[in-house]
Parts: sequence; structure tokens; C-alpha cells
Amino acid sequence: MKKWICLALAAMFLCCAGCGLPSREALAEQGVYTEEYSDQGVRDLIEKKILSGESELAEDFYGELQQVEASVRKTLRDLSNGSFIFQRFGEGYNAALEEKQPGVVATAISWELQDEELLLEMPRNAADDSLLVTPYSAQALDQIVRDMADMLTPTVTRLFTWEGAGGEEQPVEGLSQAIQGDFQMLSEQNCAYVALVESGSWEITDWNRDGFFEMELTLNYLPTAEPLREVPVAHDGREMVEALLNGFESGRSSVVMVLMEDMPLTQENAEETLFGYINAAETNAGTLACEATNIWQEIYWTQSNQHIGRFWLEYSASLQEIEAAQAELKAAIAERGDVLLAQEYADEKAAYRAVYDLVLDLAKYDKEIQSATLKKKLTPQMCINRSAYGVLVSGKTVCTGYARAFKALCDYMDLPCWAVNGKQDGEGHAWNAVRIGEEVLYVDCTFADTGGSKKSNFLFTQEQLKKRHYVVDEGFVMKWE
Repeated sequence: MKKWICLALAAMFLCCAGCGLPSREALAEQGVYTEEYSDQGVRDLIEKKILSGESELAEDFYGELQQVEASVRKTLRDLSNGSFIFQRFGEGYNAALEEKQPGVVATAISWELQDEELLLEMPRNAADDSLLVTPYSAQALDQIVRDMADMLTPTVTRLFTWEGAGGEEQPVEGLSQAIQGDFQMLSEQNCAYVALVESGSWEITDWNRDGFFEMELTLNYLPTAEPLREVPVAHDGREMVEALLNGFESGRSSVVMVLMEDMPLTQENAEETLFGYINAAETNAGTLACEATNIWQEIYWTQSNQHIGRFWLEYSASLQEIEAAQAELKAAIAERGDVLLAQEYADEKAAYRAVYDLVLDLAKYDKEIQSATLKKKLTPQMCINRSAYGVLVSGKTVCTGYARAFKALCDYMDLPCWAVNGKQDGEGHAWNAVRIGEEVLYVDCTFADTGGSKKSNFLFTQEQLKKRHYVVDEGFVMKWE
């Protein structure tokens, strides 16, 4: 009697009650593993496969062939009618099912992928790699525009939910009106949009079955636009001068930067204040082979705490003349600089002295350029000679050329140096500031080369600067106070 009961229990364990199939546990004991079919589970698997860029799902499901087949067909119909992911990135489907053995249905579901590049580009949730869906707002649009401007991305697609002002879901027409208003606000407040974008457009697709909308955003950039991530940010005058200096010396025709709220700028004082910054940068661009005849600026004011500025220099010399002079100056700086670097110096003072002596040996003060400067009749070649080119290539220059050449060679030797514009005894003049330890000292190559004392014009102090009536131009940014 006991033996019969045990056999009966074993039979119940090996079979699915009422269907004659072996149980999943019994199959597992034979090394055959199956998945319990679940409509939501299979839907989730297919969507995850699509999001991973795959086009097939292969599983062994537990059950009878007809039952599993009916469930698969229903799931695929539901996906086709109600899944944003399947509708948007999958196209068509095919299902092949085969009963491998009782209780085991081999199932292969395949589909065609579409818009794979878009699928890869769309942002994901870090936790489960699902598509990121965010509530729509003006702030969200603002951030997307900034992100696009980082790399000058022309088009992105994003997913949003949206609620109107009353907190209730609104129709897609209302969303379109909201975006229209937000774009108007972008043109006033988003510095990236104001400075870099010529026009913007969007398209909304109502995939409302999953409760969200797809929006494709397109930005048409200005020809002068630069990737926002490459645009420097200035919080004060020194940061702005440094950014301008790097841009001018790298050969950019114009320099764009973000001006933060820390900058002491208003629409009333901007022109005068910024001129001082640009003047300091142009004067200290020692590797520029031509002095600018005009300095230009354009500020894109916004209602936010950030503005965009674009700054450029204008020259009387032609582009071809400047490029030729630039090549000569670059070679001369390297040649003279390498000779200086090959020498040994007892200290920084000795190194500065070597640069000082070299500049005086190479240059001769040109009174013709001085006269033309006063009369505002400079020729293009004179403008070139007013740069470091005048000392290091042509051998004739005026104070600006002395100061810029001294700066260019000090930069090459990694010696702290700054070229200064101002007045001496009321006359326009240029000289240099250097820093040894914590002390700022001054060098005037021009006066040393035009009858002044070599000793007294080398590394003189702030006190001596004042006694000799040197005055820095108003607004001119000094590297060290």
C-alpha cells in the first residue's frame, strides 16, 4: 500500500496537473531549462532587445505548442499597437515556434530594426538602460539647447511627458504652443542660442499610448558658430584677457566667450570696459606679426546671468602679407629663443638680462614709424614692424615692437612677462612688467635703446615707475597688481 502511494506522488511531480506535460522541475532534472511564458515578461524582453540594438529573441518556453503560440501572437499584436519602442524602432515581425519535446516550445521571434543611429543617440536611464523620458518644461528645453550647442549637434530627438499649468495632461496642440513660447524665451535668455543659432524648429509625434511624446529638435547654426564646449568662460577681466590672448595667438579670426555675471559689465559701460581688456590681450599677443588698426566687439545680451561676447581684430595689412610675416616671425622667435635657452643662467635676473640685451642688439628705433603713428598715416608694413616682427625680423620698430618682442622671447623661455600700454610723461608708450618671486619689476627696452641708461631701464621698481611718470592706460588689465 505504501509503495503505491509513493508512485502516485512521483507521477504527480513529473507531470503538469491536468495537461499531461512533465513539470518544469522534472525537465530541469533532465538538464532542460525553460521559461514560464508571461505576456508582460516577453514584451519587456523584446523591448530590451530592441534597445540593445538586437533583432531577435530566442527562448524555450514551458507549455503546449498551441497555448504558447497563441500567447506569442497576442503579445506581438499588443506590441505593434501599444509599444512606443516596438513601433518606433522595430518594423514587422516573424515568429517561429517548434515543440522540441513535451513541455518545451522553442520560440524564435525576429524583427527589423529601424532608425538605429537615433536609437543609439537617445539618452537612457542609468539604472536599467531604458529610454529617458522627462517632464517637458522650459528649463528642460533650455538644457537640451545647451547640450546641442556643446558640439554644434544639428538634430536630437527626446521623449517627454507634459502637463499644463493646471497639472493635468494636455493635448499635443497645447504642447506645441508651449514650445513656441519657450523658443521665444530662449532667444532672450539662453546665451548659446542667442549667439550660435540662426533658427530652430521642432516636430512633435503623438505616441500617446505609452503616455509620452517624441520631439525632434533641429538647430541651424550661424556660420561663425563654435562648439560651446570650446568657448572659454570669463568671470573677470584677467580670465577674459587670457582667453583672448590664447585665441589671438592661435590665429583665430575672432574669439567667442561666455561672460559670466561676475564680469563688471552693463550695456552702458561695456564698450569702454571691454576695450581695455581687448587692448591688453592684443598688446600681449607677442607672436602676432602685425599690430591691429581696429578692435571690434559684439555682445549678445541676454536676460540671464550669462552673455556671449565676440571679439576680433582688424588689420591694414592683407591676409597674405600677415601670413607671410607670421611665418617669418614664428621662425625668428624659435631661432632666437633656442639660442637663449641653450645658455646657462645664474638666476632669473640673468635670464631676463639676456633677453633684454638681445632685443637691444637686434632693433633700431624707427622715427619714420613714430612720425607716421602720430600723424595716423601708418602703412601696412609699418603696422607689421610695430609688432615683434620689427625687432626679430626687420630690425626697426618703435616702443610697441620692443615690448612685444621682449614678451615673445620671455614667453618662449617661460619667464613671467607682460607688455604694458600707457603713457610716460604724457606721451603714449609701451614697456614690460616681469615678476621675480613675489616682486614685480619693469623693463623699458625703448628708452635703453634711444639714449637712456641700460642699467636704469632694466628691472626698475614700482616706486621708480611712478617717479618717472609712467601711467598705465585706464582699463588696461595688468597681469599682476
